[in-house]
Formats: sequence, C-alpha cells, structure tokens
Amino acid sequence: MSPIDNLPFDVFQIIITSCWKEKGESFALVASHVCRVWRRHVLDMPLLWNRLEFATGTPQWDKLEVKLERSSQAPLYIVVKEEVFLKSGMPHLRRIMRMIVPHIERWRSLRMVDVPHKIRRVLLNQLRGRSVSRLNQIEVVQGKKYDRTWGCRIKSTSRRWDARKVFDGVLHLRHLEWTNPEAEYRLLPPFRNLLTLKLGPGTLNIEAKQLIQLVFRILSASPALQVLSLSHGPDSDYDSDTETEDVEHFVQPPVTHSSLQLLHVVAATSVRGVILRSLVLPKLRSLGQPIHDAEIDTLCCKTLAQSNSSHGLRGVVIAGPGDDPTLNSHLPSAIITFQDLVVVVFRLIDFGGNN
Repeated sequence: MSPIDNLPFDVFQIIITSCWKEKGESFALVASHVCRVWRRHVLDMPLLWNRLEFATGTPQWDKLEVKLERSSQAPLYIVVKEEVFLKSGMPHLRRIMRMIVPHIERWRSLRMVDVPHKIRRVLLNQLRGRSVSRLNQIEVVQGKKYDRTWGCRIKSTSRRWDARKVFDGVLHLRHLEWTNPEAEYRLLPPFRNLLTLKLGPGTLNIEAKQLIQLVFRILSASPALQVLSLSHGPDSDYDSDTETEDVEHFVQPPVTHSSLQLLHVVAATSVRGVILRSLVLPKLRSLGQPIHDAEIDTLCCKTLAQSNSSHGLRGVVIAGPGDDPTLNSHLPSAIITFQDLVVVVFRLIDFGGNN
C-alpha cells in the first residue's frame, strides 16, 4: 500500500473527489479526512508490516520492533544481509534472534544474502525440531566475493552439519534457493511438494556423472517441481568438457516428469544433452535465460522428435557437431515438435554445401 503522497495524481484525485461529499467543504478539511482514514487503514492491515529486513550496519531496531508489532499474526518475510554483521556480528545476531525466533511459527520466507557461514547456520538451526508449517521459501545466496579456498576450508571443517535435520519440520516448503560453497548436495532431502529448486554457482563442484544422477534423483523425488536450476562447477562459467569425454555414453533410465516447466542446467553442452535425452518433459517451456544457456547438441534432436515431448519450448540453441549423420533426418521433426517455438539459433552446424 503506497504512502498517499506517492500515489499517481489521477488516483489521488479520484480518492479526494469520492470523499468530497458536501459542497462548501474546504480542500484542507477533505485532505485531512482522507489522510486520517488512509492512516487508519494502513495501521489496520498487518500484511503491510510483515517484511523485516536486516540489511544495514546500523539497523533501526525501534522501527523494526514497531513493524513486528503491527504485523500482528501475519506471515513474516525475513531478509538478512551481510552488512548487518560487518561492524557488530554477534551482538546484532543476538538481537535479531530475540526479535524473530519467538515468532518462528509465523515465518513465511527466509532469505540470507552473503551471511557469514556461522551466523547462517545459527539461523537455519532454529528450524531443527520445530514445526514451521507456514515457511514455504528459503533462499541461501552466496556471492562470488567468497573464493573457492574459503568454501573448501569451511566444507572440510563442518562435516557434522546435516541439512536434512534443518528441513524436517518445514513440511510445506515450496521454494528453495541454495547457493552455498559449503553445501553437501547428498544431504539435501527429497521435497515432494517443492515447486522451485535453484542450486547456484559454487554449490555443485562435483563430477559430471554425479550431476546427471542428481538431476534424476531430484526429479524422481519431487513430482510437483516446476523450476529446476543447477550450476555445475565452482562458478557459472564452468566448462567441464575436458572432464566429460565419456559422458555421452552414460545412460540413464528414461524419466517422465509432468510438471517441470523450466530446466536450467549451466554445464557443458554434452552434459546437458545426456540429461535431456533421458527425459520426457511435456510441459517444458524454457531451458534457461539468457538464450545461450539453452544450448543443446544435435544428438538431442532424435530423442525430442521421437518422444514428442517438450512441445511447449519457446527458445533453443542447437549446436554441432556438424558431421552428425542423423541431423538431416531428425532436425526437421524436432523443430516441428516445438509447437510454441519463438527463437531458434543454429551454432556450428553444417547443413551441406558449407552452409
């Protein structure tokens, strides 16, 4: 709900006109009445006060306490950023804990951005052994400022931390974003009700075959999943072609997933191709943004044409090898299969005659 002085003029005019019921009333009197009513509505709407953001080195604690009080029993959206801990780490953490933990049953969303690992774990550990039925979104976002050496050191000294115990009571989790160098992907529990899962850069520094197996494990365990985004390797520019020479011969049993709409796998084209060739995704609409992340190899064309799946795909990049003998027979059928295709890019493909 916007402050009344920030409203577009035509909207403000409609509000003033509708409240100007008697002729002869001064504008000042009508404006005062409107502002008074507007303030009452604002104070009586808990959903306008239920976002608590801890994002500066000197948080305005009084204002945050007022917002928490006015939010009444509304679900809470909590954002914690690195800046709040730069000058005063533990004192600020203790104050944040005293403020939000007593209301943990009201948490709807928890987002942590570049929060130091110890503090991040303290906050996540509050979920252990509790029933947090309203919580449906968790985001753990780690920027590139923390290099790989830092991440590996943390990973090697924290083997006893089990993410599965954190999520035991979060039965209605719908959205999870986990960008975290210390994460152990094997410890992520199955989420049958999850709609969105994003594992960001630096989270999956694993072998290509492990990545492929992880994708199929996730899809098999999460039948309602609509968005799956994975970044393979230490950062989003990771190219593992040198490590995946034998990946093309890696066979996975075919899996049909009827809900997935976006499959974004930042990895070598050969790895992405192996994944797509073993999937039937009737509702797939996107392989990622920007468009270059949607690149598939020509070997996928045969599978897509034969399975008649992914017909809702909007954009795709089809890349070499240009000497694929099956290209001419399967490429047209694959393109026709994409009934909603808007953008198609061909890269390093020889259509004959050096074209």
